[in-house]
Order: sequence, then structure tokens, then C-alpha cells
Amino acid sequence: MAWTTPQTVVADSTELTAALWNEQVRDNTNFLYTPPMVAVRLTSDVNPYTSLTDISWQAEDYDTDNMWSSGATITINTSGVYVMSLTAGPSATATLNRVGAIIFVNGGRKFYQDYVALTSTRGYCSVYGVYKMSAGDTITTQLEFFGGSNYRLEGQPLASDDNTVTKFSVAWLGSG
Repeated sequence: MAWTTPQTVVADSTELTAALWNEQVRDNTNFLYTPPMVAVRLTSDVNPYTSLTDISWQAEDYDTDNMWSSGATITINTSGVYVMSLTAGPSATATLNRVGAIIFVNGGRKFYQDYVALTSTRGYCSVYGVYKMSAGDTITTQLEFFGGSNYRLEGQPLASDDNTVTKFSVAWLGSG
């Protein structure tokens, strides 16, 4: 469902019909109640992971605008300003020195976390950004590892109440 620009009503010129009410009031209210957004995550470790390879998502938590079906690419279907958030990190078996998270829009690098020096293999990094998108734009994500070996992306939390898992979300903020 898309946003419809509301009509300007002039006295005695527009009859309020059920169709007009549904389009102008109900549908636009429903759009604002559940705006375009998607959240995807890994459900298992990705091994081996090649540094600077697009992260191929394994499951979605929600998707209100059919932006993801499988694989690495999120496709924007509704134009507007979006906030994007990537949290990613190596699995406990990886050994490395630094890690960096990157968000690409239409193949171009848009947001990245400066490379974080790790004190343990459980180091996560997050990157956030706000960007004006058009329908058809695509988003991919990558994690970059430095030094070490056995690069694996974390897909399993440490405990049932732990939120340390590689995940990505995109949410519409407004028309911009």
C-alpha cells in the first residue's frame, strides 16, 4: 500500500464517498501506522566468509513492503528517507585484529563504521545512516576483516537472551 497525496477539499465541490474516505483517510492512516520497513538477520554462522563479500541474509523478522525475499539485496519499493542499521561481527571461532561494517546503496559505499580494534573475537561493530532513496534502489551490506584467520560471520547468539547476531534493518522515515 502506498501513500496517496490527500486532496484539497473545497466547500460544496467534493462529495464524500466511501471510496474517497478509504483512499484519503483509511489507507493513508494505515500507511503511517505500518510504514515500509524490513529487518533481516543470520540464523547460523556463515563459514567461510570472504572479507568484502555481500552478506546473504537467512531470515526476516518483518517486511512490510516486500523489500527482501532471499539473498543479499534489499530493494526499496517506496521512495522516501530511510534509516539503515547494520550490526555485524565475527563468530567466536574467528581470529582477527579489526573489523568494519559497510552499507552500500546501488553498489556505492554510503556508510561505514571505522574499523574497530578488537580486544576479543566477540567484537561487534554497528553502522547507521539516513539516506534518501528512490523506488528500485538497492542496498547490500558487507563486513571487512583485518588480520587473523577463520573468518566467520556470527549467526547464533551466545545465549537465548543475547542479541549478538548479525542483522540489518531499514525503516522509512518520511517522504523527504
